[in-house]
Amino acid sequence: MNQADSERMEGQLQGIGIQPHDASNAGSLPDIVVLNTCSIRDHAEQKVYSYIGPHAKRKREGEDVTIIVAGCV
Repeated sequence: MNQADSERMEGQLQGIGIQPHDASNAGSLPDIVVLNTCSIRDHAEQKVYSYIGPHAKRKREGEDVTIIVAGCV
């Protein structure tokens, strides 16, 4: 279910001109981070918190980054 939701969200974001981050561009970081997860499993919930960490640090340091957490967390 999350995979289908994630694909739908990706399509909607691309529809308004937001493109996926090119991870092969060494040193570049995304301006928008979208994490779609579910808290039914504790492991998935813990993983999302660990993924948020580095981006939250960027935000606290004043970078213009948008963090979106979706799903049932």
